Amino acid sequence: MTDGTGFGTADQCWLNSANGYTGGANDDKPGDNTADDGVVCSGDYVEYEMDLKFKGGVNNSVRLVPSAPEGFPLSYSSGKGSFCRSEGQLSAKGYNGGGCTFRAPDGYTNEVRQTLWYLADNYGGKPLRGQTMTFDLYTDNDADGWAKYSSVELEPVTVISMTYAEASVDTDDGYDLEWGKDAKTLEGTLNIHADPIRPKASQTAKGLSNRSIGWSGTLDLSAFPTGTYLKGAYGGKTFRPADGKLHLDSATDGTSFNIEIPTPKACGDGEHPERQAGLLHRGQRQALLHAAHGLRQGLPGLPGRHPGDSGHERRQRARHRQRGGLRHRVGGFHRLLRR
Repeated sequence: MTDGTGFGTADQCWLNSANGYTGGANDDKPGDNTADDGVVCSGDYVEYEMDLKFKGGVNNSVRLVPSAPEGFPLSYSSGKGSFCRSEGQLSAKGYNGGGCTFRAPDGYTNEVRQTLWYLADNYGGKPLRGQTMTFDLYTDNDADGWAKYSSVELEPVTVISMTYAEASVDTDDGYDLEWGKDAKTLEGTLNIHADPIRPKASQTAKGLSNRSIGWSGTLDLSAFPTGTYLKGAYGGKTFRPADGKLHLDSATDGTSFNIEIPTPKACGDGEHPERQAGLLHRGQRQALLHAAHGLRQGLPGLPGRHPGDSGHERRQRARHRQRGGLRHRVGGFHRLLRR
């Protein structure tokens, strides 16, 4: 009946030709332009209509059983109204999580129209074409056994979605940079995320991929002191930049790292590292500030990067100490390096 809802309203899916989503390389952008074009957006509904015709007879019982391939991206939604619904002398009872058994008295003659709603899902940005399923119709009863009478294949649809995200680079809000065990490096936590967001032109989540979002990008560490590198927080793998730059992706060590920043010289013999924090000279503190400002820009080249449009608010924290302090910001979090 329909393959999409909300057309002509703010609830309409934004993946359509009016927003430039049409055609594409190898026709990989089949936009959802109307409610009956065979294309449905992820997060939207497909509506089917079923007619059951009963002719007078005995033992008027039928069972409808859906059959879908593995990974089928449409799921039956009873929230829009169940097709397994009793009506007059016709009783209906759910069967095996999606099917229905209809029973009618002997001599019953009637036609019943039922509506089926399916919610579209998507696995990450590429169109899923020719999605269809089969309903098998069985007759007879529980005592004598059920025999297949006929099968009906639903009209196929194409399910579309787009990965739309904002890249974020931030440090763990609970910790400052700390001296390493060898008192020769400063260490901190660096997290990289790709958080799903909707485009500014849309007021609905329809069309957004609801699967985990893969990302890749280049992290510029060139403003940090020479020798700065990342160490995976989970696997412990070391990632050293080439010409100050690192290429990372969502499969890289859980996207959480320890950043290791070398200092000009080690602490004095027998002295606690915190008492030697003053060894960070003015020029190096400025370099850290400059690099931290660069990290605020996020990872370049990721889809959907709209500065200021993420909706994420970063908490600010400042710690005052007797000898004063220097704050710097990395990815929206304040950090303090004591003089």
